[in-house]
Amino acid sequence: MADLPDWLPVPRDLQAKLSAMPGIRRTQVHRSHLPLLPADARTAILAAAPRISWTGAPSRDEVLRPYQKTAAEFARTRSGAILALDMGCGKTRTSLSATYAPGKIGVVVAPLVTWTVWHKEIRVVYGADYPVTEVRGRRLTDVHENLHTPGIYLLNPEIVYDRWTEWYTVRPQFVIIDEAHLYIGRKTKRHQGAENLAGCAKQRVMLTGTPILRHTVDLHSILKCACPGAFGSWYDFAMSLGARHGQHGVELGRVPAAAMEALQARLSEVMLRCRWEEVAADVPPLTRERLPIKLVAKAAAEYNRLAADVRRVLGGRVVFSDLLKALAMVEVGALRRFIGRAKIPAVVDLACSTSEPVVVWTWHRDVARMVADAVHARDGTTTDVITGEDLQKKRNERIERFQTGGTRVVAVTMAAAGLGIDLTVARHCIFAEQDWTPSVMAQAERRLWRSGQTKPCVTYWPVVEGSIEDRVLDILMSKEQFAESRLLDGMTSAAAPPPETALHSLVDLVDLVLR
Repeated sequence: MADLPDWLPVPRDLQAKLSAMPGIRRTQVHRSHLPLLPADARTAILAAAPRISWTGAPSRDEVLRPYQKTAAEFARTRSGAILALDMGCGKTRTSLSATYAPGKIGVVVAPLVTWTVWHKEIRVVYGADYPVTEVRGRRLTDVHENLHTPGIYLLNPEIVYDRWTEWYTVRPQFVIIDEAHLYIGRKTKRHQGAENLAGCAKQRVMLTGTPILRHTVDLHSILKCACPGAFGSWYDFAMSLGARHGQHGVELGRVPAAAMEALQARLSEVMLRCRWEEVAADVPPLTRERLPIKLVAKAAAEYNRLAADVRRVLGGRVVFSDLLKALAMVEVGALRRFIGRAKIPAVVDLACSTSEPVVVWTWHRDVARMVADAVHARDGTTTDVITGEDLQKKRNERIERFQTGGTRVVAVTMAAAGLGIDLTVARHCIFAEQDWTPSVMAQAERRLWRSGQTKPCVTYWPVVEGSIEDRVLDILMSKEQFAESRLLDGMTSAAAPPPETALHSLVDLVDLVLR
């Protein structure tokens, strides 16, 4: 049904029968409703539906991998689509190819930290000299600034509410909204601005690598931007998912299986899901090596002292309420920092054992700096440090320097790895420290092992024997299935999880200290 328009005319004899369904207009039905309609109604609508011959500029699918071509074609044949491609799958290039329209006006709403990647991919798809304008500031400040000339405009989500009216009368050819899960707050200015801007465009593409939501009903805000009116109001959407009226208004509970199946059938027409596991074969393989490390006697004694402090504070038992006390958190943090520092000699040995580019991931900023300084002192290797406290310009310069061979080893904090970092020049990375959330480490690892990588990758996990992290990887991997759950394959339909679930990893980790 690639040649169908988004909205299909309803034959007169079916209008009264179908008008009671949420999101269906009296004379039109959105293509996403087709899987739910009775067979006779679906056949009649399809028979009367006009067919579209897609014309325009030739697509740039030659720069895409096979799975990206499928995703681009999906978005290209719809005026509104959600591309839910896992991190590392190349959402940026795919969306640009799907909306390829040289000589037209296009708007990309993306976090500031990702603009470097957008500039790079626009050069690949459109060419090195294609005009790209960065829209900054909440108000028009430059008298020469013209937002109506052909080209692509990069817009920060934080000012989209203030600047969307710039394109109200122009009707951009396309609007791409990156990190679509940032807009689930239906009453926030950010969502309202994105919704208004998307409504001005002829084609809308929402991008997200993590469609993990607190509740399924949160998806409505994203659908409203991509397909205005197709899924009805928030209230109708919530009622269709089994919500009910309670003492304090609409209560969101567990979504019935039948309602979830119906939603999945509709989403198949507007959202394309692509998991990394399904396409990783198109990228050179990744090998993970767990390396045991023994502490020297002095360091082992210090570790035991810190572990004893944790036992003393918790009284030999793990109670969630005790973990929230400031003293307990300080003691656990001190133990964690000590492990990171104790492994620096081993990390430096690994980084200096090859002449290839290396990325070192840490949790603490001081550990990142100490690793970079130690590597440079060892053999004069050029190093850089990237942390979350760096200004955006300085951070981009250091990434570019590493990608172009100006730096061989870069130490990066995982807090700075969430968005907008492409480190594919390296195939070796070392986790000098660990995060307590599997998805955070997967996000960091995917900065190297992603679409665009041409070499087999190796991830090193140095682990201190007999320490709190000796079994931490086993615990984290056991939780990975929950952390990596997705909307179409096992998303929880319950309301927000209790805080004990959110910090359950912390309970497990501290429990290791007490053994």
